[in-house]
Amino acid sequence: MELLELLAKQKQCTYISDLKFLQKSQLHFPYLKSVDLSTYPEREWKEAAWYLLHRRCRSGEQARRLLIG
Repeated sequence: MELLELLAKQKQCTYISDLKFLQKSQLHFPYLKSVDLSTYPEREWKEAAWYLLHRRCRSGEQARRLLIG
């Protein structure tokens, strides 16, 4: 399962694209604190941060922190 799929599932979205319809306050994923950074490629972390938050990140760790909120 890709990272964006996991995030959509966590927020009970039928489709990944449904994540874009969440309110900004709902775009925090504290669950990711328990997900090891190496579970997903750095590219997926950075893409998720861009897709959801429109933030470019220099690293997967930076993207992970932004997604956690």
